[in-house]
Amino acid sequence: MATLPSNPRIQAIHDVGVKIDDALERAQLDTARREGAHEAYSNIVSSFSTLMSDIDAESAHGNDSEIAKLWMNKLLVICKNMADYSGTQLHAARGAEAQTRMIIETVKRMYDTEISIIARSRSEQPEHSAITLAAPEPEAILQADAPEVQLPSPAPEEAISKRPIPAATLKEQRRNALVSIKP
Repeated sequence: MATLPSNPRIQAIHDVGVKIDDALERAQLDTARREGAHEAYSNIVSSFSTLMSDIDAESAHGNDSEIAKLWMNKLLVICKNMADYSGTQLHAARGAEAQTRMIIETVKRMYDTEISIIARSRSEQPEHSAITLAAPEPEAILQADAPEVQLPSPAPEEAISKRPIPAATLKEQRRNALVSIKP
């Protein structure tokens, strides 16, 4: 099981990506099915064309097969129409598959952008130093005239002035990143 990032935006983009991957699999299956149908109809048309040439050869030798020739012509036209229609459906299925691939690329770029924004914001944050309390010695506790324990703390003005100024807020970074994604 894959672990998901803790950021809700990244999780949402990940979920969309998973659903689009499923749509791509369905589109590939549909394309394969339509390729098979187009190939089958094309084979039928070529078989009927061969059969029509045999009927024409028999007609040339004096055999009366006009009714068979008429029906075979009708079947040939029907099969050609079906082959043309399946070819059109095949092109539409390939287009849907290509469109799904483009959507996947866009979602992947959005995901990578979010990851880089979060990584950049984490790298710009100052490292927080924890204030540690020094425990007094056990003998000092027992002695009555032991000095008082003072906690070291930086002056607030110094801590604020040493903190790096962030380049932009997360909202501005996302907006700038999305503007750069648009083609």
